[in-house]
Amino acid sequence: MMNSEYFNVELISTTSPAYKINNRKYKKISDKVRQYKSVDHYAASYNKALLKWEFVVQSILSSISNENKNRILKFTDKKSNVRFREIDFIAEPTANELIFCELKLKEKFNAEIGKKSSGWAQLNKSISIAEENFNMLSGLSICIDMSLIYGLETEANEDDYCQIGDLEKSLTSPLLEKRTLWLSSIKISNLAIKMGLLTQFDVAEMKKLHEEYKNPLSVLNDETDHISNNPFQKLASLFDNSANKNSLETLH
Repeated sequence: MMNSEYFNVELISTTSPAYKINNRKYKKISDKVRQYKSVDHYAASYNKALLKWEFVVQSILSSISNENKNRILKFTDKKSNVRFREIDFIAEPTANELIFCELKLKEKFNAEIGKKSSGWAQLNKSISIAEENFNMLSGLSICIDMSLIYGLETEANEDDYCQIGDLEKSLTSPLLEKRTLWLSSIKISNLAIKMGLLTQFDVAEMKKLHEEYKNPLSVLNDETDHISNNPFQKLASLFDNSANKNSLETLH
C-alpha cells in the first residue's frame, strides 16, 4: 500500500542547493525572532562544542562502516510543500540496505531513556516517510554518556556501554528490533584523539564549557575572587583612584 501522505521521497546531500536555500530561509526567520532576545553566550559556546563532538562521533562511525553521505531526507507532503529532515548518520551495509542513526550527546546515562530523548521519536517519523522508497530500512539510536567527560557521577556500569566492535556489527548488520546503544564518552574521546579528531585540550575545554553553561555565575565568582585575592591589584586600584581624584581637583 502506497503512503498517501508523502511523495517524491529521496535522499540528498547536505550541500544540495535546495537544502541550503531552505536553511537560509529558516535562519532569517530565526534571526528575526532572536534579535529581541538576550544572548546567552555560555549556552552558545556549549552548543557549538556539542556540534563539534557530534561531528567527531559521525567521523568515527564513518570509519567503521559504509556511510551514505546523502543524509537529508527530502519529500513533498500532501499539501505540496517540499520538506527536509536531517538524519544524523546513515549506514549502508549493502546496496539495498540503509540504517538511519540518531546521535544524542546526553549529560547522564539513563537505562530507561524515552523515545523522544533517545531520538527514536525522530527516527520513527523519518522511517515512516522513507520506508516506501527504501525497502530494507531500519533505525538505530546511539547515545553518548557525557558524564564521564563532565566529571559527573554515572549510574552506568561498564557492561552498559556498547564496545566499538559491537557498534561496528550494528552498523553492518541491520537490527530487527529497535535498539538504543550507549557509548562511553571517555572511549570516544580516546579514539578521537588517536584519529586526530580531538586533542586533550578539547576534552578539558568541553568540561569547562559544560560547567559554565550549567552555572554561569561560577565564572563571575571566580573573576571576583581573583580580583579580591590580589592585594597588589587592590593597592594599584587605590593609587589609580587617588590620581583620578587629584586630577579632578586640578581641573576644578
